[in-house]
Amino acid sequence: RHLRRTRYAPAFDADLDRQGRVVVPSFLRQWGDLNGAVIISGREDCLEIWNPQRWAQEMGQMGQAETGEGT
Repeated sequence: RHLRRTRYAPAFDADLDRQGRVVVPSFLRQWGDLNGAVIISGREDCLEIWNPQRWAQEMGQMGQAETGEGT
């Protein structure tokens, strides 16, 4: 539980703007390097918002771990 709390500590409550969009606070946009297009990924009981380059790196690392490459 502690690990999950630590990982998800930068959570925030948000309202939708007039066009129905969630406005991500600037400190989280900076923390996640979100500065344009993003990847939204469903994960169990939540959504994750990713920088596309970081998402590609993460998916590459996961693929290597599954195939045993890079070890």
